Amino acid sequence: MNSQSAEAHDLGNAWAAAGMMRVLAIIRRSNFSQQMRSQQYDLIQWIDEILTGVWQYQVRCTIAWLWRFGLRGWVHSRAMGPS
Repeated sequence: MNSQSAEAHDLGNAWAAAGMMRVLAIIRRSNFSQQMRSQQYDLIQWIDEILTGVWQYQVRCTIAWLWRFGLRGWVHSRAMGPS
């Protein structure tokens, strides 16, 4: 996957999670909140799956980006912790 398609994929995941969070908020404020507990649980699980997956990728990409642009010392100090 090239960087443009990865960025598009990440953006799509962000829009999906944001949309699900909006739907969840609407359901929670509605008169049907109690009857839709199962759907709320599903939305929470799906949002969590997206955010967990994207976060793992983001951390790897951030470290690769920092390494590529000459911030090796910063990356090393963060990875190794305090001396």
